[in-house]
Formats: sequence, structure tokens, C-alpha cells
Amino acid sequence: MKNKLYLSLFFVLGILLWGGVFLYPQETENDPLVAAFQENFSRANNETKLDILRDSVNYGSDEMGPLYRQALEYVVNNSDNLIQNVQLQQLALLSAQLAGFSGYEPAAVPLWELFEVYSDSQVRIAVLDALKADKLGSEKIFLSLNRWIERQISLFRAGGGVNSQVVSEAVRTLSGYSDPRSFPHLLSLTVLGISQEISSLAQQGLNSIAGDYARMATEVIESYPPTEKLVALRTAVDRENLTAEQRASVCMTALEVGNNLSVSDPANAGTIRELRSLAVRGLRELRWAEASGLIIQHFDLCIQELDRGIGSKSALLEAIAALGSMGTREAAVRLALYLDVINSFVENNQGYDEQITLAVVRNLGELKSKAGLNALLYLGYLDYSKTIRDAGEEARMAILGR
Repeated sequence: MKNKLYLSLFFVLGILLWGGVFLYPQETENDPLVAAFQENFSRANNETKLDILRDSVNYGSDEMGPLYRQALEYVVNNSDNLIQNVQLQQLALLSAQLAGFSGYEPAAVPLWELFEVYSDSQVRIAVLDALKADKLGSEKIFLSLNRWIERQISLFRAGGGVNSQVVSEAVRTLSGYSDPRSFPHLLSLTVLGISQEISSLAQQGLNSIAGDYARMATEVIESYPPTEKLVALRTAVDRENLTAEQRASVCMTALEVGNNLSVSDPANAGTIRELRSLAVRGLRELRWAEASGLIIQHFDLCIQELDRGIGSKSALLEAIAALGSMGTREAAVRLALYLDVINSFVENNQGYDEQITLAVVRNLGELKSKAGLNALLYLGYLDYSKTIRDAGEEARMAILGR
């Protein structure tokens, strides 16, 4: 009977010992020092837990990752007490900092959980530093951070307050991933006006993103508010490594969107006009003939806007110059029709604008299309200034190849 009792006790003890292997994370079973630190941390009060974490650095923080993960999980599990417990707050900060130093990847998840449950700026900044792409960053962390920044943007747009210090650090961390999926949010942050630092950091982040920049900019131009559309176009135009085809594609998308919005979104009229003008400038520099139709639409809008007193003469002059750079008969026909209108004004003593008329005439000469010949010939019979009459003669000679 006694032997059976001993056998039973040994059996139970064996089960307990076998089960004890799983009481600690598997990664520490071959490292008795780390296991000892973890065991001591489990049984200690908060003050002693702090001492244990501080002491662990003396044994190499890169070896103590499992301990720091355990400390983070302890803080997260007791997050309800963070507001009133100073020692727990110190544990939160120290464990976040040490986890970042350790490079222990399994600590990333509890780090982010700590970020979500505790809004202290110092702790959140320590967490964000630890979760940078070259430290404990991962796909999961990137997606979580991207969503968090999206929420901050929505909150700010709705008139809510955001912690600019934490958002700045979040932008630094997000930018380090150089992931195209963060493009729209970084772009929004450049124009939201949370702070100059955030705008600057977001712009740097945009510049660091790899991938099909033209496609990213196009998606923003098609789907985001006018202010973001303008920034997306500007960053694409200024990006040196875009091909002519990519730059032209982005500019044409922006011009098409801008032309359509000019009527449907009067509240953002100024930004939309700026978007159109920037796109036209880019297409003019490229002399992109495929954009002729879009530039004609823009040109017509410029005339209407100037007549209504909401547009500028400089925008119309740019549009005329852009048509002159297209090299198409379509562009020449439209400028010739406009010169016909100006001719009729002069014929009826209604006056004309010297600068605009001169631009039309010279660009018809630049196009060298016979579509402009009739209007230029008729100009010679009307009471224009000598400057315009001479320019008309030069344009006619250019068309006739003389």
C-alpha cells in the first residue's frame, strides 16, 4: 500500500515537473538567468519589479527580451491602475524603453497594446521609438500605426484636439517604413496644419516612399479633397525620377478632375483653379499633344472665369501658351475661333486686351497650322496696334513657311 502511495506521489510530481517546463516561455528554457529574472519579476511588488528591470541591463538588455515582454504584459493587464499608480507608470515607461533596446520582436504586440491603453506622451513616444521599422517594426505594427494616424486626421478635421508631440513621433515612425500605403495619410498631414513640424516630417516621409509614385499621386487626385489633390500633384511634378509619361499622366488626371470640379465644387474654387494651372504648366513644359482637349476645356473655363471676375488674366495667358505648345490642329482651331471673337470686338469698336491678343496671335504662329490663317489675315484689316499687326504678319509668314 505504501509503495503504491509513493508511486502515486512520484507520478504526480513528475506531472508537475513536466508541466513546469511550460510555466515560462519556451525561449527562456535554455537561459536560466533570464528565467530567474522572470520568476523574480512575477513574485515581486511594483517597486521591486522596477529594480529587477533596472538590474537586468547589467546582464545585457539584448538577452532580456522575454523579461521585457513579460513586464509590458503585466502593465497592460493592470492598465486600469495606471492613472493612479506612479510605480506602474514608471514600469510602463521603463519596459517600453528596454523592449526597444532589446530588439526582441515578440515584445512588439504588447508594446502596441500599451500604446493603445495608455495615453501618456512620454510612454507613447518611447513605444513609437521602439516600433520603428529598423527596431521592432512589422507588417502588423505598420498597419496599426497607419490606422491610428488615420483616426488622428479624422479627429482633427472634425475639430477635435490631437497630441501634436505624439503625432510627430508617429509620423517619424510611419515614414521609416517607406510604405506606399501610408502615402495618402502623410499627404493629408502636410496640409492639415496641425503643426509646422508635422507638415515638414510628413513631407520628408512622402519623399522617402518607394514604389509607383505616379499611381499613388493619381489615386489621391481622384479620391481626396482638393487641398490634398493639389499637394499630390505638386509632389509628383517635383519628383525627379518620374518619367515624362508618368508626369504627363498625373497632370492630365489632375486637369480632368479640376475641369470637372470647377462647376460642381464652388467652395474650393481657388484651390481647384490652382490645381488646373499647375497641371497645365506641367503639360505645357512637356508639350504633351494628347492633352489638347483637356487644355481647351481649361482655356474655356479661364475665359469664363475672367469674364465673371473670379479668374486672372495670368491664368488665361498660361492657357493660351499651353495651347500653343501642343502642336495640334485642334489647339489652332480653338485659338483661331478666339481670335475671331476678338476681331469682331475690334470691328465693332468694343476694344481688346493687348496682352491677351498678342499671346493668341503669337501662339497661332507657334502652331503653324493653316487653321489660324483666316483669323490672322482678317486681323490685318482692323484697327489694332502696330505691335499686334506686326505679330500677325509674323504669324502668317510662319504658317505659310516664308
